[in-house]
Order: sequence, then structure tokens, then C-alpha cells
Amino acid sequence: MNFIIILVNIIVLTLFFILFHKRTNKLLYKYFEFNKKEILNFNTHIGNIENRIKREIKVKNVKSNILNNFSKENWIIITSFNRGELITKLIDSIKKYEKNIKIIVIDNGSEDFTLEKLLNLKKAKSIDYLLLNENNLIPQWQKSYSLVQALKLLELREIDLITVSDDDISINSSWLETSNHLFNTFDDVKLVNLMDDDFQEQIHKTVENRTIDNLSFKVKETFNGAFFCIKFDTLVKLGYPPINEGISDSSVEDWYYSRLFKANNWKVAALNFSNHLGYNNSKREAIN
Repeated sequence: MNFIIILVNIIVLTLFFILFHKRTNKLLYKYFEFNKKEILNFNTHIGNIENRIKREIKVKNVKSNILNNFSKENWIIITSFNRGELITKLIDSIKKYEKNIKIIVIDNGSEDFTLEKLLNLKKAKSIDYLLLNENNLIPQWQKSYSLVQALKLLELREIDLITVSDDDISINSSWLETSNHLFNTFDDVKLVNLMDDDFQEQIHKTVENRTIDNLSFKVKETFNGAFFCIKFDTLVKLGYPPINEGISDSSVEDWYYSRLFKANNWKVAALNFSNHLGYNNSKREAIN
């Protein structure tokens, strides 16, 4: 009798062991499979972070007969911070010299009357798009983030030329037709720097001089980002400027793109179509 009880217990324990063993193996398998996926996902995330430094602008391919009936637009992107009077004059001069250009302003948290000025300009339809950032999140002089914001907003539009401007520029001439003429004439000229003076010549040296239709201009390999014009297609090839390299020259959009220009053996045409009023009132120097 005792033998039978012992045998039954052994059989029951053996069955429990087999069931537990199989269940344990399944759980361990699922655990390791889950962690394997997590490790793969982690490696993917690391790769995405590394690739974020140079990311292509994703222009969605929209097929529309209505869209194709319109000619391509020209846009100017302006970064703003605490310069209400200057940006008002800048926008007035833009409307004076380029009546058909569209304007997008990204304000990086102005703390004075600038915001009121911008809202009035938007209400008067002098500004097409107005983006408002918080001052404690975006440094005024780090335009790369603002430029990425603007380009993402404009992705779906049909664009020919993109102009980028600081809020302390005084424009003295129309520039779109001249820029387009240079792009169409010289294959290696991919950007027109619309601000050129003795100070800029010290930083961005002239490598040669060229003339076209009685227009003389300097050719350079680097440029200042205060006021420049570029084909949207070229900007798409270059991609977004980095927004996470930290506070250094390499994170500023003009030096970042200048490195890519040198790598592609592209050139910059420099013309003096403006004055940079910020030389005497630099927000970047004040923040530093």
C-alpha cells in the first residue's frame, strides 16, 4: 500500500516537473526574445541619433493638377528676437523690393514689444506664417532650429528659391532675379550671399572674381548666414542643419553648410545687396 502511494506521488511530481519545465522554457524563450528585440531597437535608436546630424529634407510628392497649375513660390525665412523696429523696417523693405515673395517669421520668445509688432504684421497679412517659440528653449542666435521648423512647415509647397535673413538686415535692392540668373548660368554657384563688406571679406575670403552681363561679383567657398538665397532643390540635397551639436560654430547653419559646400566643390556668389545692422548690436555677443 505504501509502495503504491509512493509511486503515485512520484508520477504526480514527475508530471508537475514536466509541465513546469516546459512552461519555464517558454517563459525564458519569450524573455530572451523580448530582450533581443529591445537590444535591436536600442541599436536602431542609436543609429537614428547619429544620423540626425545630417538628415534630408523630406519633400512629400503630392500629385495634384491644381497644384501643378501654379508657378513655384519664393519664400524668405526670418529669425526674430527683440528687434521689433528693425524687423518692421525689414519686412517693409522686402515688400518694396520683392512684392511677390512670401514671408515666414520665427520669433524665438521676444520679451518686449516685438511680439505685438509681429502680430500686427500678421493681422495686416504682411507675414504669411508666424511661429512663436519660447525664449528659454531656443537661443536667439541658434537659427538652425528655427530654419528646420520653417522648412518642415514649407515641405508641401512648390518652392523655387529660399531666402534666409536675420531680423537686423537693411535691404537696398531686389535680389531674386539676379540670384536665379546666377544659378542658371553657373553650375558650381549654389548659393548667393547677399551681404558682403570688408568685415565679411576678412572671414570669408574671395577665391576669384567673375562678371556676367556687366554684373561683377565675388566667388567664395564659405558664407555668412545673415542674408542669403539658395535654390530649394539644393537645400533639399543638403538636408536640415544640425540642431543638437551644442553651442559652437559647427552648430551654426552657415558654417555647417559651408563645410558641405567645400565637400561638393560648390561655390558662393557674394553681392552687397544689404547692410548688417547687427554689427553694433549683436544678440549673440550679448547672450555669450
